[in-house]
Amino acid sequence: MVHLEAFRILAIYCVMFNHTGENGFFLFSVAQESPFYGLYLFISIACKFAVPLFYMVSGALLLKKEESIGVVYKKRFLRMLIILLVTSVFYAVYDAVATETPFELIGFLKTIYRSRQSMALWYLYSYLALMMMLPLLRKLAKGLVLNEYIYWALMSILFVGIIPILQYRLIQDEVTINSNLKGALFTSTAIVYFMMGHFFEHVLPEKYYTVKNAVIGLISSVICIAICCCMTDYRVEITGECSEGVSQVFHNSLIAVPTYTIYFSGKLFFMKRQVSQKIQNLICLVGSTTFGIYLLERVLRTETQIIFTTLKPTIGTLPACIIWIAAAFLLGFFVTLILKKIPIIGKYI
Repeated sequence: MVHLEAFRILAIYCVMFNHTGENGFFLFSVAQESPFYGLYLFISIACKFAVPLFYMVSGALLLKKEESIGVVYKKRFLRMLIILLVTSVFYAVYDAVATETPFELIGFLKTIYRSRQSMALWYLYSYLALMMMLPLLRKLAKGLVLNEYIYWALMSILFVGIIPILQYRLIQDEVTINSNLKGALFTSTAIVYFMMGHFFEHVLPEKYYTVKNAVIGLISSVICIAICCCMTDYRVEITGECSEGVSQVFHNSLIAVPTYTIYFSGKLFFMKRQVSQKIQNLICLVGSTTFGIYLLERVLRTETQIIFTTLKPTIGTLPACIIWIAAAFLLGFFVTLILKKIPIIGKYI
């Protein structure tokens, strides 16, 4: 399933870009007078498909399998828990060395229990929750039919995107929908995309995979991203706030449409095109390292940031950021290949 490996490669690059702050991902917040402001904002919102795409890949791979609850916990939950603990220790030591502060065990245990040791590790907590729900979600995935999946996707877009956008655009959230009315299955990002991965991979009939539908998806995606751009700009105008911490309210509102389009179009491409075996092998090789790159991504970005600071004065902020993340990705690829050769570590990443 080469397309799934290609999705992983694309998603991890965008995840790394999402963590570049004002150097790339949130560049629009400090470039409001720039003629490229609209482009920066569009890119900032467009790349938010990364994590949903990861969930979809996981759903495509896991929901079809037949495993007992015991196997799920031994094979999947325990493995991810060990990875979370080891990676958290790694970042705790890394931060202690970088800041020249002592490592405190009690503080560390409190941090990983109530929060996380590093920003990107929230995904592992979410994945652990998915593994606990996996036996039930498998039953649900097998019981739903085509129209029910479509209904689920549309209701998710309604409650996550359309209603919040209308509330803010019309009345600036002075009146909001009752929180008890929102169905958890419609608003839980992890569950929705996890299930939709299974839908696109195993439920949607092959006859629907056409270039025409891909083009419709592409046009719809551009429109949805443009709407989110307008809403983000509108909110900045209303509140006067354009910091990374408060300006992402609408970044994910309609990202489902671009995410589904990427999955649909990518699968269509590999269905209709004959890709050489060498290219397929390369995609699979790089894709196999994306989890390791994810675990190390903060270190990779930090250790390669000199590339960004060197290139920025010459080629501009955004191009320098794109090259910087590509270099961090490449470094992570080689580091992960080495780590995978180590018997115990290679088993987990």
